[in-house]
Amino acid sequence: MRLRVAWADKAHFLLDRRSPAGRPDGAVSLEVFGDLPADAPWHTPGSGLPSLAVDLGDTAVAFDVPADTPLRLEFTVDTVVDGKQCRSLEVVQLLRVSPDGAVAFVEHALTRFHVDLRPSGGPGTVPGRKPFVHAAGTSLFTGRHPLLTTDGRGQPRVRADFLDVTALWWDLHFQDTTVPPGQGVSTWDFCPWYLDPACAGRPDGLRVLASTWGAPLVWFAVIPPSAGKELPPRTRLGGAVLFRPVASAYAYSSTDKSGLSDRTHAKLGMEQLAHYLLRGRNRQQAAGIVHYSPRAPELYDFASAFHKPEDPFPRPSDRLPSLPIGVEDNLARSAARLLPEAKEQRVLFLPWPTARGLDPAYAAALAPGLSARVERALHLLAARGAVGGRNQAMAGRDGIAPMPLGGASPAFALDPLLWIAGYSLGGAAASKAVAANPADVARMISLDDGRLAEHERGLVNAARQAARAGRRMRAMIVHSPYTGGPPQATMTALRGAGAEVTMLPRGDYTAFWAAPPFTAPSWRQYVLAEWDKQPDVVRKDVREQAGKEANRYAAWQHEVAAYGGDVFAVEPQNPGSRAFLEECLGP
Repeated sequence: MRLRVAWADKAHFLLDRRSPAGRPDGAVSLEVFGDLPADAPWHTPGSGLPSLAVDLGDTAVAFDVPADTPLRLEFTVDTVVDGKQCRSLEVVQLLRVSPDGAVAFVEHALTRFHVDLRPSGGPGTVPGRKPFVHAAGTSLFTGRHPLLTTDGRGQPRVRADFLDVTALWWDLHFQDTTVPPGQGVSTWDFCPWYLDPACAGRPDGLRVLASTWGAPLVWFAVIPPSAGKELPPRTRLGGAVLFRPVASAYAYSSTDKSGLSDRTHAKLGMEQLAHYLLRGRNRQQAAGIVHYSPRAPELYDFASAFHKPEDPFPRPSDRLPSLPIGVEDNLARSAARLLPEAKEQRVLFLPWPTARGLDPAYAAALAPGLSARVERALHLLAARGAVGGRNQAMAGRDGIAPMPLGGASPAFALDPLLWIAGYSLGGAAASKAVAANPADVARMISLDDGRLAEHERGLVNAARQAARAGRRMRAMIVHSPYTGGPPQATMTALRGAGAEVTMLPRGDYTAFWAAPPFTAPSWRQYVLAEWDKQPDVVRKDVREQAGKEANRYAAWQHEVAAYGGDVFAVEPQNPGSRAFLEECLGP
């Protein structure tokens, strides 16, 4: 009998075959074992006899196998870049091939890979935590492996659209950051912000994925804490894709392995990742940010007016850096509410732009089929143990879930419908992705994109397709005066097409965005609180900035749309505060 196993439609530099008889530096190893011993578990590595490979291709291998006999399929991808290596995908499947050629998938094994943190640094270096990935046990399930499907002839095909290269990412890029004696760090070869415990990042909930289906090559997957453990029965797990603006993007390759090893990732890439993921430190926590002078204020959630007593009181516009957006914390807070209120969780995917032009930056992510790609990323994360419990399986689109062997644990469900979000010019990418996948969008999120009207037709079509399917697409629109007037006509058109539209901030739009000084507590007042007793300094600064093309207060409105909110209590981390992004990702 012939068993043909495929893993791609065309050759890819991350999916070169290593064995049998492949490239010495290839990544894919593929074997089928028969004559499995009766005195050992079927998934025992090295047990059984290898089957003969009779047709070796760049994307598939065929084997001669006996009929109606237990066979173990082992498919692994070991990604190797610059001498560093990690196991980025693994499929271990027990199957049988009937005399008529039909393949029966009997059981499969899943090995969980945990991300843990080891303290790093020493005398003269920034304290940090290096993530390391390790195997944390294997569980057995009935049926077909979540990364396997079948082709038109019923033969196995591995879904290798994404590879989990988290371990490789940190091995390639992490390095201790030296602090010159008596000085802060303003430059580095590796930006340590995200891994510094004082900055409160969550690297154990971050997975780095490599796309094998087009640019961009690098995708970050942010997993909220509530999704990384056993989920209640019938919880739905779906994906949210956030497109960031591309003006600050840097070029890296999506066509060879240098796209993973590019040193720009370690320096500028990790700096930008920290800006998007970290929650700014409040006034009490800011004292722990001690190594990054003069750039420490970029890690705060407020503008610092610290100055020498003999110096004039500083102008706010000189002390208003682009503050952290807080994607991780906002996702975690919204996920904690989604679970009990909607029985739903979302993994947030952040495709990393590969150029400064919108279309080349996101390329394949703007094309049709995004929902299927994200679905495969979710299956990869589930197979790797990044989401759900130890013996918990995720059902497919058909609702069928494998059963765990050796301990019952209720399955959770796949939600194939996407949430698509974009900030600033990234909003145009989000709108294009919505237009290209109109039947697959449950929620669109616009964070101060001034170009919604240009993409109204595609957005309205998605709303209509949702209505035809008996559901309402939700449109969450955050808007500031920086991008012009509120998109009233587009919101009206979306409502007319059946969408549920929410515009933020709620209430008095003009009052919320009014220029400082402020007299009542709010998110914006909190940021500038150190100027509360200096209203004349603030007024003069506002007047002077108003005459400039690069008005810092106008740009600040655009930034507040990403990290601020209109529900505020004492300070941003207070449970009573709610950022716009948390609202957009919540129930």
